[in-house]
Amino acid sequence: MPYTNLIFFTLSLLIYLTYIPNEGGDFYSFIFSFLTLTGGYYLFTWLTYHHFKRKYEKKPFVVSEIIPLIDFLEKRFIFLALFLYLFLIYDSGLKNMIWKSPVLKESPFLDIVVGLSPFFLFLIISWSNSFNLFKSASDTKLDRKTYLLSQLKLNSPIVIPVIFFSLLEDIFKFLSFKGFGPSQMTCFISLLILLVIFYPLIIRFIWGLYPLPEGPLKKKLMEYCHKSGLKVSNISICSTLRGRLLTAGIVGIISKLRFLFISPELLTILNEEEIESVIAHEAGHIKNKHLYYYLLLFFGLPLFFSFSYELFSVGVYGFGDFFAPLILEWGFYSNIISLIVLFLFSAFILLYLRVFFGILSRNFERQADLFVFEVVGHPFSLISSLEKISRFGGYSKDTPNWHHYSIGQRIKFLLECEKDRDKIEIHQKKVRRIKKSLLSFLVITLLILGVLKLPSIRKSIKLNFMEKQVQRLMAKNPENVDLQLLLADILLEKKNYYQAATIYQKVIQINPNNVTALNNLAWIYATADDRRLRNKKRALTLAKKAANLRKEPFILDTLAEAYFVNGEKEKALEAIEAAIALQPENIEYYLKQKQKFISTKGLLSKNESKM
Repeated sequence: MPYTNLIFFTLSLLIYLTYIPNEGGDFYSFIFSFLTLTGGYYLFTWLTYHHFKRKYEKKPFVVSEIIPLIDFLEKRFIFLALFLYLFLIYDSGLKNMIWKSPVLKESPFLDIVVGLSPFFLFLIISWSNSFNLFKSASDTKLDRKTYLLSQLKLNSPIVIPVIFFSLLEDIFKFLSFKGFGPSQMTCFISLLILLVIFYPLIIRFIWGLYPLPEGPLKKKLMEYCHKSGLKVSNISICSTLRGRLLTAGIVGIISKLRFLFISPELLTILNEEEIESVIAHEAGHIKNKHLYYYLLLFFGLPLFFSFSYELFSVGVYGFGDFFAPLILEWGFYSNIISLIVLFLFSAFILLYLRVFFGILSRNFERQADLFVFEVVGHPFSLISSLEKISRFGGYSKDTPNWHHYSIGQRIKFLLECEKDRDKIEIHQKKVRRIKKSLLSFLVITLLILGVLKLPSIRKSIKLNFMEKQVQRLMAKNPENVDLQLLLADILLEKKNYYQAATIYQKVIQINPNNVTALNNLAWIYATADDRRLRNKKRALTLAKKAANLRKEPFILDTLAEAYFVNGEKEKALEAIEAAIALQPENIEYYLKQKQKFISTKGLLSKNESKM
């Protein structure tokens, strides 16, 4: 379940983060929607679990029949919770109200915690009602509170990285860090490394793991670890969700902090040889460095998300004309835009988790299974342990999931390898190819992303796509002056001065008082890199006309530049000071322009005095 819940949590995070708040958001409307949906969800889940509880109370049953049913129902109810949460975000104005609070809006941590709280409330409701069915089928002494806490603890490792990153962003804001420079990057990477190193301690604390008591059993298990080449600091008992988990695992990339955990139910049903084979399986993960590749895959998720965002941006720049008719037809609703973005990013994330992570995880698990041949010499004890896990845990042998092969598939493959040991090496080569493919993918993605982030490359791609888009629109509306101006502006940004000047001249012929065309053509005549295109007198004439029509900083800047190239330094200073007086946003640029005019004026005065 935690693997599947990772996808659900990621989707809930995307629902919240991709939503663009509008001006709506009534408190009473939200309260009504929230109470109605929460009450309906509680009633529906309670009735469903109660129905199955009564059904099973009428006939003899075992826990192994109930646990798979609970897992099945929980997945469906979490899926339903996602849809209800989507409705709350998009229709009730939850995020709108959160962002009305400056404290919540300015704090990424509080924003995420408060924003996701309705979704987690739905999960708690589902878990609380599933306890009714679980309690009737289990002989454990768990109460509802302990059961809920166990569920929260079990799923908390999924949430910890998001909490960590949002808190880190809050700290950067508190320290008044602007941007993400080298010092912030160094701090971020250092804290991230510390999180990875000490993550086992965090897991041990949250899950409430406790050391296996000293005695013959622990001594025997430590001998198995030593025989398998598995270095661990300790062996812990995982009693989280007692009665529902038949599992063992290994946590930690550093041996001094690494520990093996195992559920008490698994220790109860397995004999010594079977426990040794389970430990050999976990040792296979360490020997083959699976944890490092899982870390790479985890860190690759935001990288892949960023890469997806860049592709989406390119799509907007290059194919916005195809989306425009739809937007005009629907109306420019932020909900429509948010849903499109949510759908695209969800598709990318699901592709990453279900395909990349799924392929990696399934083949890593199979490779870990094969390590039993090196430690024990045969697969039969591991096969019998898988048989018992299937029988006592109620897991169907023939039902695979997206991150593990089915128990039946694992047993079949082990038996095939026992008959033909060459298949072991064939799979080892397959895993090596998968590892190389993952590394190549991450490196190539990082390089492409780095290139796309370069301002010059990004600007060039943006302008090229926008030019093609405007040309397609102009083919349908050749007389549209706004499109002509937009194309000329793009060409000016690309420094295609001749083409841009031709279009501006055409616009001025149609409308002699078009300020944008007058101003930009004056700028070309005053500053074009190709001096053959310069016409300083014409530049001044056009700039004066534009400034008479409209007084804006960028227009006065063009006028100042026109005066400057014509040798009228005093008027250039007057014009740029008038622009600065209007308090433009990029005032640093205007101050540099003023300094340029002053410096040149001073140099000119010195030369005149020498003469």
